Amino acid sequence: MESPSKSPVLTEPLPYASSALLFLSAAVLLLAAIQLGGIPFRLTAPEKGAAVFAAPVASPEIPPFENLSRDFETHSLFYVPKEVVAVQGPGLSEMIKSFQLIGIVQGEKPEALIKNVTTQQTYFARQGEKFDRFTVAEITQGSIKVEFQGESAELLLEGGNS
Repeated sequence: MESPSKSPVLTEPLPYASSALLFLSAAVLLLAAIQLGGIPFRLTAPEKGAAVFAAPVASPEIPPFENLSRDFETHSLFYVPKEVVAVQGPGLSEMIKSFQLIGIVQGEKPEALIKNVTTQQTYFARQGEKFDRFTVAEITQGSIKVEFQGESAELLLEGGNS
């Protein structure tokens, strides 16, 4: 007859048992050192009626969504500067003197090449578009008509104004 099976007897220690035992021993010694050092260490909740000190935490005030949506309706995400309007400046005939029509590109949508002789900046503008402070009202073969604040003037291709 066969004998009932016996559980095997371990002759060698488990590979991690000594590491775990060492870790637990170190944890117990650390807790004992904290207690002996005078630092109170509790794993339980404070007793009823005990004073608990906590620093006040200020939470930021968030305005209501209605206020934020109103702000977004009145403010543009991308700032587009408005046209500068001269209140008591020189008239159009004086301001246009610093501009010269240097060319016209003919085609389906003609384009005027206008140079500011003071700043040496060149503008490319089609009918209805703005350059500097002026709007190109009309482009013909030899001239352009520009407008500014209800006034109009003509720049000739030869560089003259009228």
